[in-house]
Amino acid sequence: MSRARYENWDPKTTGEYLGISPSTLAEWRMKGVGPSYIRAGRHVIYRRSSVDEWLESRAVNSTAEAKRLGAA
Repeated sequence: MSRARYENWDPKTTGEYLGISPSTLAEWRMKGVGPSYIRAGRHVIYRRSSVDEWLESRAVNSTAEAKRLGAA
């Protein structure tokens, strides 16, 4: 298996990758949206593979499709 599949990120690194703030990720966690994560005690861990899968699931081909999915 590829090393990237098991690459783990904290919210700061994940936010940098997605171009959003860690506080946005925290808000998404509370709302139950955004990439899946792991809670290990008080730590939040994002797997890069999960973040990439989540990004792929958000891909759209038109603004009309984005509006239907709530992405626009």
